[in-house]
Amino acid sequence: MIEIQHINKKFDDRTIFNDISYSFSDNSFYILRGENTCGKTTLLYILALFDFSYQGKVIVDGKDMTICDPSSRRRFRVKNLSFIPSEGNLIDSLSLRQNLYGKKDFTDLGLHVDSKRKPASLSGGERMILSLESEVIKKKKILLLDEVTSELDDENTKKILLRLKELSKTSLIIMASHDNRTFSYGKNLLLQDGKLHD
Repeated sequence: MIEIQHINKKFDDRTIFNDISYSFSDNSFYILRGENTCGKTTLLYILALFDFSYQGKVIVDGKDMTICDPSSRRRFRVKNLSFIPSEGNLIDSLSLRQNLYGKKDFTDLGLHVDSKRKPASLSGGERMILSLESEVIKKKKILLLDEVTSELDDENTKKILLRLKELSKTSLIIMASHDNRTFSYGKNLLLQDGKLHD
């Protein structure tokens, strides 16, 4: 579904990506590993079609997104892609239930989405649980996640990872993580010294 071809990117004098190419298969779960500042989040932003300050190509469903007009890319994102950054993506002015489009009273992981509570009342782990649930409801073909387990306890980490593994039967999931609790749940890819290793 997503293919990156000969991606090169620098920040000032530092090489972030050095001619990386890879094909991400449909209905799969990838864990993008690597040390802090190795480029995991940057690669997610490229895959999410937010960042085009690089050389190379991103091909999605056979279409070269690097040469598409911005409106076409935006339409593709809205229809097919969900992205959850490390801090979650809740709308703070809405209630918890409104963040779930009013469709549930509880998340699948047991979080009560009281219509009077706002996201500011949640812990970091609870924010991530609700962020994940709000994206899962949309049933997109591609789900990109950035360090979503870093503030979760072991029990909720396992619940989320099992949920993601189940979702990968019908969606492409790519998750950046340096949390070793995640590594056994998907295909590991290592970003190191500007290269992507499988």
